[in-house]
Amino acid sequence: MSYRFRLKETIPSGIRRIAREQINAALQVLSQGDDINQSVHQARKRIKCIRSLLHLIGPGLDPTVFKAEDRRYRNIARHLSGARDAQVLLETLTGLKARFELTDTTVLHDWLRDQHQQAERALDRTTIGNVVDALHEGKKGFSKVVPKQIGFLNMAEGAKATYKCGRAAFLLAMRTQDGEHFHDWRKDAQRHWRHMQLLRFCWPEMIDMRARYVHELSQLLGDDHDLEVFGLMLEKNRAEFNKMFDHEALLHNTRKTQKSLRKLSTPHARRLYAQRPRDFQQGLMTFWNASVE
Repeated sequence: MSYRFRLKETIPSGIRRIAREQINAALQVLSQGDDINQSVHQARKRIKCIRSLLHLIGPGLDPTVFKAEDRRYRNIARHLSGARDAQVLLETLTGLKARFELTDTTVLHDWLRDQHQQAERALDRTTIGNVVDALHEGKKGFSKVVPKQIGFLNMAEGAKATYKCGRAAFLLAMRTQDGEHFHDWRKDAQRHWRHMQLLRFCWPEMIDMRARYVHELSQLLGDDHDLEVFGLMLEKNRAEFNKMFDHEALLHNTRKTQKSLRKLSTPHARRLYAQRPRDFQQGLMTFWNASVE
């Protein structure tokens, strides 16, 4: 399975192949069930790949069809979010504990573990079965939504749209320092990374370098988002947590780590978004034309 287009296939064939491979991969991990956390995590990654593919080809789809398909996979992912979100809170606490050598987090760890176990219990076989059924339905319908005339120009427009959104989201997040704005930027950065994976065939060496760079940025923004959610959880339960441990110190360390991550992300973003969106699109078209000559 390769999450990328191939030179020796038509664009519509590549779209159908990639979507089918990603859906099959999600179905496979959900059927294993040995480690529910890992299965859910891997399935959510595959669904994000499908949505990124849809956004790449979006300009070549009927707008109503695009919205319906994007909504379909967004809703599927939401069914799987609870257990994963609870697991991330535990992992974030572990990271903060190691970074700051915290010693009084046992009570919080136990509380988060209980929350995670409750989320796992909520993710029962019925829920997994509904997700599997929805994925099967999506796979049957995907080939019908891809028009025969869709081409690389449509994908270059889709990649440009995501790049443009990411560029604007970066500037907004830096200006406001608002957690929601950083989360929006993260989603755009992740989608841009996946678009570079999909379009690697145009010029592997150049696009690989860009993909690595934007992946590093998306990881920084992902860690920032995990800390944002963790901090909001601390603030929401402030009254209860103040009786258990040094709540203010942990919250301070959470925000301190976020500030450090945001400082690291700035030079990455300035380099990544240096081009104007139309120049970025034209570059992709030049790579494509050279690759098919």
